[in-house]
Amino acid sequence: MKLYPTISVIMPVYNTEKYVKESVDSILNQTFNDFELIIIDDCSSDGTVKVLESYSDSRIKLIQNTENLGLTKNLNRAIDIAKGEFIARMDADDICMPTRFEKQLAAFNSNTQLGICGTWFENFGDLSGITRYAISHDEIAFGLLYQSQFCHPTVMFRKSVLDNNELRYDETFKTAQDYELWSRIIFKTHACNLPEVLLKYRFHSQSISSTNKEQQLTNKKKIIINQFNNYEINLNENELVSFMEFCSSVFMINNLNSLLNVLTKLIQKNDVYLKMVNIRWFHLCYNSRIRLEDFKYYDKQFISRFLRLKYFIKKII
Repeated sequence: MKLYPTISVIMPVYNTEKYVKESVDSILNQTFNDFELIIIDDCSSDGTVKVLESYSDSRIKLIQNTENLGLTKNLNRAIDIAKGEFIARMDADDICMPTRFEKQLAAFNSNTQLGICGTWFENFGDLSGITRYAISHDEIAFGLLYQSQFCHPTVMFRKSVLDNNELRYDETFKTAQDYELWSRIIFKTHACNLPEVLLKYRFHSQSISSTNKEQQLTNKKKIIINQFNNYEINLNENELVSFMEFCSSVFMINNLNSLLNVLTKLIQKNDVYLKMVNIRWFHLCYNSRIRLEDFKYYDKQFISRFLRLKYFIKKII
């Protein structure tokens, strides 16, 4: 008889009475059912707890805080409580596809080096459409240098990776705590995103205030700088700004020298990023007056003939 479940699903909740039943049901109806569902209620003032107490499923473990701790601390608390070999994140207003756990476990079982696995997802609510993040480890590692490459509630971890490397969410981060964790875990294990929509992500356009947006940007800069430090690359302010502009495709041409310095340092540290840098460089040149040949590492082998043809036609016209 198994002492512990294969998966521990962790779900902090706070005033989610309107959506939490649909979310919990999507977990309970998974095709893979050997899991515990750890729900930490952070002192909700609506009917969230009443909804959760209506369930009689033994897999649900409801914990009620006596004081409001905030998301980051609750995530760490849930990880410490979790008994499963794997930890799956879930939010109280999102919906899992029925085969999510089954397919993520299959990915882990086929690759013992894999420590974190996300999926593509479908937005609904105030935003629609499918979001497709990078799939391979190298693409994810490069992408993390400028933005998160996982949708938080799609992620599943191998718990031993967290424990053996003393990895937890940084409790000084009230926003972007997931991105900050990804930026550290990528140096400890392999990562992937399954190229399939396995979660419906409820988007609330008003959920991030202007104050949070400012804090998000501040945290983002900290995370990017820390990652470059791990490559023993020290960025000055101009280099940081130029790299962020380059990756967001909103680039000021007068920052070109700073950008070239950053890209040169990055490729010298890890030449696997040459392909990803080339692709972003191509799109930057396509949308600006910068020339492809202004970057000494430009290599057309990374760009399809079709895209190169479009580029030259645009420049001629």
